[in-house]
Amino acid sequence: VNPVIEVIDPTPMHIVEGCLSVPGMRGEVSRAAAVRCTAFRPDGTKFVVRAEGHAAGTLQHELDHLDGKLFPDIAFAGRLMTSESFELHEKERFFAYANELRDRYPTAVAFEEVDDAGNGLAVDEVVLQAELTWTGSRFERGVEVVVGSDGRIARVSPKSARLGGVVRLERKALVPGFVNAHSHAFQRGLRGKGESYPRRPDGEETPSFWTWREAMYGLVQTLGSVEAFKRQTKRCFEEMAAAGITTCGEFHYFHHALPESGEGDENFELDEAVVQAAREANVRLVLLSAFYERGGFDGRALSDGQRRFRTMDGERYWQQMERLDASLDKSRGEGLGVVVHSLRAVGTPMLQSLAAEAARREMPLHVHLEEQPQEIKDCVAAHGVTPLALLLDNVPAESLRRLCAVHCTHSKPDELARLVASGGGVCVCPLTEAALGDGVFASLEA
Repeated sequence: VNPVIEVIDPTPMHIVEGCLSVPGMRGEVSRAAAVRCTAFRPDGTKFVVRAEGHAAGTLQHELDHLDGKLFPDIAFAGRLMTSESFELHEKERFFAYANELRDRYPTAVAFEEVDDAGNGLAVDEVVLQAELTWTGSRFERGVEVVVGSDGRIARVSPKSARLGGVVRLERKALVPGFVNAHSHAFQRGLRGKGESYPRRPDGEETPSFWTWREAMYGLVQTLGSVEAFKRQTKRCFEEMAAAGITTCGEFHYFHHALPESGEGDENFELDEAVVQAAREANVRLVLLSAFYERGGFDGRALSDGQRRFRTMDGERYWQQMERLDASLDKSRGEGLGVVVHSLRAVGTPMLQSLAAEAARREMPLHVHLEEQPQEIKDCVAAHGVTPLALLLDNVPAESLRRLCAVHCTHSKPDELARLVASGGGVCVCPLTEAALGDGVFASLEA
């Protein structure tokens, strides 16, 4: 009595239906793949039933009668037919599709539990059933991944006969989300820019990191407001999510929006914009916040293009880190890390200070290192050693164990071996290093 239907899986089923109310006719209609029906027995008690596949279609068909509708009213244009035509032209396809629906939705009807008031208990889990699921060491069939109402994976278990809340991923494989260990999301705005390089005498363009860097500084000048920066950053995170990247280590050095009070202010307004952009794109963020204090190994002042990266005061940097830490949502897995942008941008005293404090706080430490031969030449001229040697001599062992050196494209094998033996790691970015003509990382295992 008084049935009410709720669609719980809107996946369309295209079914050829018939009805004693319209004898001698058939018609193809669209029905939702799974529904929940709440109704009353003659004694007034409430019950709840879930149906999927053909059973779900039947419930929707019968409810249409109560609403004064018949299948010809909702049939697809051109898909009404006589019973004879159905027998001649549609019957074989109809039964093949019926068998497919039976296999796809094996449990036709199930009664839900109800609470003391007779209400059906809410189904707050989403079940992903893929043809293949990666379980840690191999792909397996007959596995489902159950996601709780908090968005976290509750369990991975053998596939069960379910109705509501099931997302069936046919002819698909389910794998854990990918991790992007090194990102500058705002640089999405460089697409189509910075790909013009100096030409050699023979006229061929030569990829150059340094000309690309000037294009990046030009992009920075166009992203004056928090809104413009966040919009570009969010688009990048959305593209990551669409590609299957669910966690990102955002190496973030573009800290400051253009302030109303002048270029000298450090407002750190763009830090929170990165956090919000990642949340809105549903990407779990590890914000790797960079220190940036100078324009080169010779201690030169920051250029116009670099001023909005600056962090001239260690005390203010750590105050901002504490504000960021308090704002992160740990339940989402959001985290925070320390970044020395590069040894050309951070002097040795500050390198030592940041590394020591990162070790005390048990935080990861990331640094751009030896991406370009010119960087190595400038460091040797200023310090008598390579950037990697300078880092190894000034970073405590506790921080080396949590160190991620980004690029190391031109690092010496013996110095790389020292880094690895200390527990440090290297993040290689082959697409970037190829696009800019940096070179190819020489693995110790090569």
